[in-house]
Amino acid sequence: MNTRGATINNIYYNSALPGKGKTEAFIQEIDNNPYFIKRIVYASATKVLASSVRKRLESRELPLHELNSSTVRNKPISYAVEEALLELEPKVLLITHKTLAAIDHSFLEGWEVYIDEDPAIEEIRELPVGEAKYETHFEKYAIPVTGNELQLNDAYKYEARLVYQEGRDEEREDHLTVFLGALLSDRHKVYATKHISKKKRHANEWLIRTVGLTDYTGIYDNAKRTTFLGSNIHKGLALSLARQKGYNLIDITKKAAYANCPILFPLVNAIRNSKAMMYTDPLTGKLSTNWEAGNFGEAMFHQAMRVVGDRKAIIAVHAYMELPFHEYPNLTVVPMDCRGLNDYSDYECSISLVHGNPSPTEDASRKDLARIAGVDYELVKDALDWRRLNDLNLQIMARVKIRLYDNTEQTYHIVPTYGDARRLMQEINSTCIIDKSHMIEPPKSYAKRGQEDNSQIAKELKASGLSNRKIAEKMGVTHSTVGLWLKA
Repeated sequence: MNTRGATINNIYYNSALPGKGKTEAFIQEIDNNPYFIKRIVYASATKVLASSVRKRLESRELPLHELNSSTVRNKPISYAVEEALLELEPKVLLITHKTLAAIDHSFLEGWEVYIDEDPAIEEIRELPVGEAKYETHFEKYAIPVTGNELQLNDAYKYEARLVYQEGRDEEREDHLTVFLGALLSDRHKVYATKHISKKKRHANEWLIRTVGLTDYTGIYDNAKRTTFLGSNIHKGLALSLARQKGYNLIDITKKAAYANCPILFPLVNAIRNSKAMMYTDPLTGKLSTNWEAGNFGEAMFHQAMRVVGDRKAIIAVHAYMELPFHEYPNLTVVPMDCRGLNDYSDYECSISLVHGNPSPTEDASRKDLARIAGVDYELVKDALDWRRLNDLNLQIMARVKIRLYDNTEQTYHIVPTYGDARRLMQEINSTCIIDKSHMIEPPKSYAKRGQEDNSQIAKELKASGLSNRKIAEKMGVTHSTVGLWLKA
């Protein structure tokens, strides 16, 4: 670890709630430096978010350079950024997380780095490939190591580089390009298993998993200062791993609660939402393999709209959910990842029907990721669960007028389950109300199965040494509920 300065291994973070001035604090810090002698890299999750920051900085007449696929031509973006980093003149470079990960971090010496929102330093991909296609186009490039792990076949290394580079030049994200990129990388592990396809019955296919991890230690050790900006961002994987590696995390957040008292409406009396619950027929308890009209997910949707009434609302759902949005002219569908969407500040309601449960293959990739990082599986699981569910629900909630500094009007936020409401209340960490008056029971067969699962989870957490209080906080329930589960 670099020790060139007393504070070189400090990492700063501002974890204020969405709409509570994290980006504005960054801009104010620039304003407090009237002669602007700093060199700053500002990394956003997407080009859209970077452009939003650019618009807010342009009025300051600062030397701004936005470097992305829209502004850089005839050379890789990472090369253009590295060239800019070699210049000594004060400036602000606006780039994306992806570009920040791709550059040589030694070029950051003397620069202050701001990372806006939790970066996805994990790289987990699942690539289903038909048996014939795998044998024709994929198999020759890899040889088995142990179990289902693969490594690059040196006999085809040159060809693999050519095919991969061709895909990169054409900006393709096809399965073969991703597969070869992972085999050629020293930051990735590649796994392949053969199984019966669920979509094409009786047909064999291969499932390729690529698992990688972006190492940010080069940023922390070379940059003059590194600061993360994002609501509860210290719960994310990047800072969780940094803490594990011994870096000092310094909280610079100016605490500010929302001005109103939001009301949270859980739809279902359950701990977590899941695809299985939404696919269940509420009358028969039968679990379908596809989305069908009249399933429990649709019942949840209509229940949510009963809460909304005539109010203007946004809704975030999974792509597979075929819901009758057209029946409600006061409803606007937004992406699940809606960070940076600030056009709904006149809306009163938000609806989230998302779930964050990983599939068995995703869970296997998380365990592989923990091995690559050299940390406990629980650290990786908790960090990814936070981003995939808790932070997602908070970001959806914060798109409407609750995010306004001076808003005192009532806002209404509908979440899938009571457990989601409890977890969201903890994320907000300020006064709010959980209204259970519209809560319905889960499908009977699902409810019974869920209770058994919760009992098993609680017992495993108890066996790991957690107290009942910690288990209750982790699962979003009361102490008495945990006691019942442990006795079951």
